Amino acid sequence: MNDLWTSLKQRKLFQWGAAYLAGAWVATEVLDLLADRFYWSEWFVQAAVVALAFGFLGVLTLAWYHGERGRQRISGGEFVILVLIAAGAALGIRSLPSAAERLSGVGPQGATTGPGEVALPALSAAAGLDFRSSRGSPRVAVLPFRNVMPDPEADAYLVEGLHDEITSQVSKVGALEVVARSSALRFGEREDLSAQVVGDSLGARFLVEGSVRRAGDRLRVSVTLVDASADRQLWSEVYDREATVAEIFDVQADIALNVAESLEATLFAGETERIRTRGTDSDAAYEAYLRGRQHVGGAWANYPRMAELFQQAVDLDPDYAEAWSSLGLSHVALGNFFLASPQEAFPRAREAANRALALDSTLAEAHSVLAWVHFAYDRDWAATERELQIAEALDPGLDGVFYLRAYLLQALGRFDEALVAANRMLELDPVGANSTLAAGRMLHMARRYEEALAVFRRAERLNPEDSLGDEYSGITLAVMGRMEEAIPGLQSLLIGDRVPAAEVGRLTGAYETGGPDGVWRLWVELTEAVDPPRPGSVAMGYARQGRAAEAVEWLRRAAGVYDSWVFQLSDPLLDPVRGDPAFVDLLEGLGLPAS
Repeated sequence: MNDLWTSLKQRKLFQWGAAYLAGAWVATEVLDLLADRFYWSEWFVQAAVVALAFGFLGVLTLAWYHGERGRQRISGGEFVILVLIAAGAALGIRSLPSAAERLSGVGPQGATTGPGEVALPALSAAAGLDFRSSRGSPRVAVLPFRNVMPDPEADAYLVEGLHDEITSQVSKVGALEVVARSSALRFGEREDLSAQVVGDSLGARFLVEGSVRRAGDRLRVSVTLVDASADRQLWSEVYDREATVAEIFDVQADIALNVAESLEATLFAGETERIRTRGTDSDAAYEAYLRGRQHVGGAWANYPRMAELFQQAVDLDPDYAEAWSSLGLSHVALGNFFLASPQEAFPRAREAANRALALDSTLAEAHSVLAWVHFAYDRDWAATERELQIAEALDPGLDGVFYLRAYLLQALGRFDEALVAANRMLELDPVGANSTLAAGRMLHMARRYEEALAVFRRAERLNPEDSLGDEYSGITLAVMGRMEEAIPGLQSLLIGDRVPAAEVGRLTGAYETGGPDGVWRLWVELTEAVDPPRPGSVAMGYARQGRAAEAVEWLRRAAGVYDSWVFQLSDPLLDPVRGDPAFVDLLEGLGLPAS
């Protein structure tokens, strides 16, 4: 024991250890300061602390072998020890909760990370998708404002519209990154959740929250900016104004500019003017516009009403650029979901978007509408990408841009790029069900099936009332050959294609008697009987049987009626007929890669 003590003193292990601990303490303080100033990811700081902890063991090892005077060299034993320490550090960092786990409010295996936290399923880290911002900008979430109106139901459109508009105005500050409205809406009632939990779930350090109250002809908007990491209020203000469109626009602009100032965000040339610009002076047009925005991203059944409201807004004020842009968006939705004839809906969308841009060329949403028209109607892939690039340059936080870009890139066979777009989409919309579903589809298209299933399960938890997660899981499971597991999802997909529920139940028996081929034979029978049939669905059934001629015939029909299957010809569902000359000709005719 005395010899050991003597060796420790001779080799100065205590001095080395004390010096390292002092240096490590200084390093952590500096890291914390820099992370706070430059909004670095919390994960980075945690990883640095783990590395410093294991570094202490490495320093002690070096001190033991090199603390004595004289010639020094690294021995084989020393090398092995250092390698093991480095491996331990790597495993320690790897075991930190992934960004997806932190932002979904769950830990490994889907267990909740603490009391009161949001129990959303974690996205598989293996999916190659994380929610950390790639821009390094301060990340802000504008939470839904509390409705404290005398008649909350009647005035809901105004409260929700203010939230939508304030989110849009803050997004115009290029130095900030704003969480998509669809994710922020999940935290409208957060009384039981701390600011830290909400911030972690959304990947946002800063939260804007408030309330709206009407008293006669006056409107009171209370707003607070919170640093979620410390649950600390940074700024607050109460706006007591007349309930006119001019005053409401001024309040929205003031809030956006005050948020930017509080976060020391630099305003670039023209941003203040864009934020201060009033879209309309018509109270009636503005009300119709806000009522229409209530339905954006909502239930499909409300899309015709959404289009009517935006049409009212532009009828009341033909110079209302934002209303024209939103009208274009509504016609895209009607065409995509066959709620109106695509041959009528998409040209109307193009006209509305062009009217919007003639009034205000800086509207990113209008460019994204044109991108949709080029993609779904013109099938002009280069024009689609060009409009998406313009939209992104005007508003890097417009999540819909990356949604469409992901689908464009997978159609062109550029799967790695599609996953990058999906990742960016999830950065902006981390707990949005639609963005999560789209990310899962990109993984499916890239033939990363297990990862796709993990993402679809997450989407199902995010929106259990929507069957799309189950449907997409069914498609992926079918491609994987796990037909028995796939049948519930395939049944749900058939119901969505208007096959009677009583007929859908026959799939189970078809599988029991005829295996996968029996399922696809019945699939063709059921989908062809629908009036009118969805050609893409029929083609899918023929393709799975290897019947290329029939599959291609129905895919050509799909192209004729603008069925969305035309933009999913890279789907592995079609792999059994992918090498057929007729299928190759179809792809080449659409300007899509044949391999």
